[in-house]
Amino acid sequence: MDVTEALEQKRRELRELEEHRGLLEMERRALAARIADIDAQLKEAEEDERVLRRVAAQYNLPAPNDGLLPREVQEWQQLPRTAAVERVLEEADRPLSPLAISQVLHKNGRDDSGHNVSAALAHLKLTKRAQQAGRSQWVHPRREDPQEDGPAPDADERPLTGMELIERQLGGRAIEEIPDLRSNGNAT
Repeated sequence: MDVTEALEQKRRELRELEEHRGLLEMERRALAARIADIDAQLKEAEEDERVLRRVAAQYNLPAPNDGLLPREVQEWQQLPRTAAVERVLEEADRPLSPLAISQVLHKNGRDDSGHNVSAALAHLKLTKRAQQAGRSQWVHPRREDPQEDGPAPDADERPLTGMELIERQLGGRAIEEIPDLRSNGNAT
C-alpha cells in the first residue's frame, strides 16, 4: 500500500468518525431536551404534591407521611398543642373563637379538634397566656390593638369585687347615695 492509498483510507476513516460524532451530538441534544422536559415535569409534579398535601392537611385527610411535608407544616406539627394554639393567637389580627383557631391549625397541617383547642385555651388562660375578649373570643395578652368592646384589661389588674362593679355601673356614686325605696313604703 502506498502513501496515497493510506491517505485516502485515513480520510474515509475520518469522515466516518465525524459522521458518527455528528449523530452522537444530535442524540446528545435530543437527550438534553428530553432531560429538560422531564425536569419540568418533575417540578410540576412536586408542586402538585405540595398543593395536595396542603389540601389534605387543611381538610384533615390521611396522607403518606414520608418526610416530604413543607417545612412550615412540619414546624406546626412538632409544636405541643398549647404552644400551637398560643402561636395562632399571637399571629391573629383579631379575636378568634375555638372553632376558628381549630381551622387555622388544620390549615397548618394539625388535627386538633375544637374540644382540644378549648382545653388548651383553658390552660393558657390559667397561665395568663390567653384571655377572653368576649363570648367565645380569645386573644393573646400581648395583643396591642384594642378589642371591639374596649381596651384589654391589664394583666396585673385584680378582678373587681361585686360592690366595685356596682359602683362603676352607677358612675362612681356610692351605694349609700341611692334611696331605699322600701323605707318610703313603695316596696311591694
